[in-house]
Amino acid sequence: MNQETNFISVFRVDGNNKIGLGHIMRCIGLAQKLLDENIKSIFITKRDEKIEEKLKEFNFLVVTLPNNIDLLTDAIKTKAIAKKNNAKVLITDLWYNEIMLNPKKYK
Repeated sequence: MNQETNFISVFRVDGNNKIGLGHIMRCIGLAQKLLDENIKSIFITKRDEKIEEKLKEFNFLVVTLPNNIDLLTDAIKTKAIAKKNNAKVLITDLWYNEIMLNPKKYK
């Protein structure tokens, strides 16, 4: 591809001392491959200073959510951030994909 593109991907992923960095590192690897194709990535994650620093090391834009956010609000905010940034794809390394697809079902 290697040409200018406005294609943006959004990753919704968390990592911390309890769950580790595996989810974050997998998504960073994928985002780096997308960047090779001029596809920019935005990461949405719950607040964690170490995770934010790690993502910024790779020059990714990071949007943080409160750590105490409930699952449905998290999904709705994530979807809104993706839409606001005209993302063409939303990649989650979380378990709430059903909520994101059918939020009215979970109100």
